Amino acid sequence: MKIAAGIIIALAIFISGFFILKGTVFNSVNQSNSSSEADATASPAPDCAVTLIDSDAVYNGKTYEKKQGDIYGDLPIPTSDQLINPDSTNPDSKSVFAGWYNESDKGKRIGVGSDVVCNSSLYGRWTTVAENKKANVGVPILMFHYFTKDANDPAANADYMLASDFDKEMKYLHDNNFYYPSWKELSAFIDGKLSLPKKSVMVTDDDNEISWYNIGVPIINKYKIYSTMFCITGSWWESREKSPSKYVMQRSHTNGMHNPQNGHFIGYMANLSASQIAKDLEESAKKLKAKEVLAYPSGAFNPEVEKGVREAGFEMAVTTDPGVVKIGSNKLELPRVRMSFGQSLESFIASVS
Repeated sequence: MKIAAGIIIALAIFISGFFILKGTVFNSVNQSNSSSEADATASPAPDCAVTLIDSDAVYNGKTYEKKQGDIYGDLPIPTSDQLINPDSTNPDSKSVFAGWYNESDKGKRIGVGSDVVCNSSLYGRWTTVAENKKANVGVPILMFHYFTKDANDPAANADYMLASDFDKEMKYLHDNNFYYPSWKELSAFIDGKLSLPKKSVMVTDDDNEISWYNIGVPIINKYKIYSTMFCITGSWWESREKSPSKYVMQRSHTNGMHNPQNGHFIGYMANLSASQIAKDLEESAKKLKAKEVLAYPSGAFNPEVEKGVREAGFEMAVTTDPGVVKIGSNKLELPRVRMSFGQSLESFIASVS
């Protein structure tokens, strides 16, 4: 009898373990914010697992498997058609996903650039179309270029940022719990399919110049600011470290349409045909293994440029025009907030408020 009982218990444990391992797995690929499903029994056990809990949607109870010390990278954005209960027929009452949180009530919103907390749970929340519109959130996309540690640097111009000032600014974002959306999240926000917190901001750097690596990125790492480096892939990017930080997404600043000339970067994109533009962007995307978003060289664009961007399969593009991103913004003409040498912390706070 004891032997039979032991066999039954062992069999029960095996079956229970089998069903646990059969949960849906979300894997991060090259920080491109893509998600895929896989059979966990066909791969080695992960370093840790996070459970997605969302009683309103199909992701409830799914397992999110990550490497210890990584960032989330590809958290899913449930849509209203994935709700267990159907939406109201009133358009303003339809559901909009409001993010993943580390607590079922209150807590901190967790983004794709947040550090993974092993053996924990993330809780999904929802709002309505009406409430999302009422919030009237505007997302500033901050535009940085070059950095210096010398306040009297003779080479510094308006495109430079003093290291001590950048440190104070990133510390402010960190200390005040700002949220850093991914480009996928920004796209969903523009479409009205995702609610973002009022304190949302995107930090971007153009040109992948050496001072970004030596000065900017260490500060990004210090405060864990999920950010974007817009890379000119046909330039010195080829010979530099391709992924300077897990907190830095790499996206396109073209392959060869933004070249240095006499100490300045000249944008050639606006002078080319759509087919020439698309060819260059395809090359850039191939090197970066990501499309999603482009930074226009020198901020110059026109209908022919936008045609080439669409032909290459890019969904979004950022300009140098001032402003913040709102629900319904033109995805190929996204504004940014220029950061300038010598700006005060008060001026920075005003730009993200």
